[in-house]
Amino acid sequence: MIERMTTGTAPTGWYAGVCRRTRAAGRRRGARAESAEWPELAPPVALSDGSLGEIQAADREIARLTAVRARAVARFAATRPATADRAQGEPGAMSAERWSARPEALRRVSEWTTQELVVALSLSAPAA
Repeated sequence: MIERMTTGTAPTGWYAGVCRRTRAAGRRRGARAESAEWPELAPPVALSDGSLGEIQAADREIARLTAVRARAVARFAATRPATADRAQGEPGAMSAERWSARPEALRRVSEWTTQELVVALSLSAPAA
């Protein structure tokens, strides 16, 4: 056990039951394809004292801000529709091969959206 770390109670109740059933069935925990059920989550752990607690708090804040950033990027992408781009065949338009290679999720978004994110956020093109 990590020093000065409070975890509340040991895994009992519903979580211990789930762990037992999972081990007994020989299944690995993981995402199920197209499931509408809530995922199985690890039990929450209280923040530790001292430096480790500061690290935990910072990590949780980073996760929260990452979600905020992802939602903002999605809102930004929604304001840049692909219909504003030049049509295929026009000079300066994206080639048909390049367009067909784009992920399905990006086909409704302007081809220039990622370049705007690259400049604004100092990212690489794949990261954007």
